[in-house]
Amino acid sequence: MCSDPYCVVSTDGDVEVCRTSVHDRTLSPVWDCHVSVDVDCRRVVALEFQVWDKDMLSSDDIMGVAR
Repeated sequence: MCSDPYCVVSTDGDVEVCRTSVHDRTLSPVWDCHVSVDVDCRRVVALEFQVWDKDMLSSDDIMGVAR
């Protein structure tokens, strides 16, 4: 079984701030990237990381979430 994972980073689970590239055919992706995000700590409660499996013929499937 293989996946084509990518990661989406959002604030409070609703405002997307970053999306990684898709890694083809792997269950052990490594994203070696750096992102700078301006965050208003008075308003943002959490950063959320969602890992998705890219599908060509159907909607993408969520693989996991970390807050």
